[in-house]
Amino acid sequence: MTRTVQAALAALALVAAAATTAHANTTSLLRPSVGTLWTSDATDSGDGQSHLIAIDPSTGKETARIGVGAEAEPWSIALTRNGRTAYVANFHNGTLGVVDTSARKMTTAVPLGIDADYVALSGDQKYAYVTSMVAQQLAVVDTAAKRLVKTVTLPGPAEGAAVSPDGRTVYVGVYSRHEVLALDTRTGAQHAVFSAGGPSARRVRLSPDGKQLYATDYYGGTVDVYNTAHPAQAPRKVPVGGRPLDLALSPDDRTLYVSDTRSGLAAINTRTLKARQFAVTPSFGDLAVSMDGKAVYLAQYQSTGSVSALDAGSGEVTGTFGDGLVHPNGLALGRTS
Repeated sequence: MTRTVQAALAALALVAAAATTAHANTTSLLRPSVGTLWTSDATDSGDGQSHLIAIDPSTGKETARIGVGAEAEPWSIALTRNGRTAYVANFHNGTLGVVDTSARKMTTAVPLGIDADYVALSGDQKYAYVTSMVAQQLAVVDTAAKRLVKTVTLPGPAEGAAVSPDGRTVYVGVYSRHEVLALDTRTGAQHAVFSAGGPSARRVRLSPDGKQLYATDYYGGTVDVYNTAHPAQAPRKVPVGGRPLDLALSPDDRTLYVSDTRSGLAAINTRTLKARQFAVTPSFGDLAVSMDGKAVYLAQYQSTGSVSALDAGSGEVTGTFGDGLVHPNGLALGRTS
């Protein structure tokens, strides 16, 4: 499914939801939050560049705007743990942008030869894994050498990847095959298949210990929960309604937040697998959770052209910020560099 088609489908859903969120720079309910919030804007601005944008979540103010290439159309973002490097999957120009967040500049654009949708880092941060729905491939980048190591051909379109804590396995949701693949990170060989049990596996996320694998079933309206030690075991399915897309875990691993392109946002208790629904404007944008677990951020790609800040407990929108944003999509929260 192309980004244009995604946006068109989302626009239909927004007719009913447009009144739920008003656009503003900030609100008086913003609360202090450690770190820097990074978002990618898929639309070029007046300088002819696509941008990675830094926002102070305590004020909602933009603090940096870094060019990542003309018509790059950046989507997903992955940050190193110290927040000093950001990796940006540039969909349109098929590169992985490497950004020095302290120097406020892109240092390298690694050619991938594929339309880049999503990027995930290994635990040791030595490798970046980039999926492509169009090319139906997984690209592997050596982050130290800043070069493409290999591409792995997949059996269908894929958007989303997660790497096991030991770095030996990368999990990829294959959108059209109704399954999640477990691939050997060294060879690229497939060593397990998790049946999605539904129409379409989209994004994937691992628990910190690597024992639980979460996957959004986009057309099935569920989050599927797998035991990574037992690939043949049927997943537990958590209904969240609508069209679930992105996943983000709270720092204590007790809550899994799910963005939904039709019904907004859901919060799943990872112990009981019970879901709560929050009334938020639906979005194709990514999610991020604050380091203290008290705030959730959602990029409003196709609606308000902003980033929403929400209270993690109540789902109340506490701030809407992002003057100058047009189509924010990727989202990541990291330490202030």
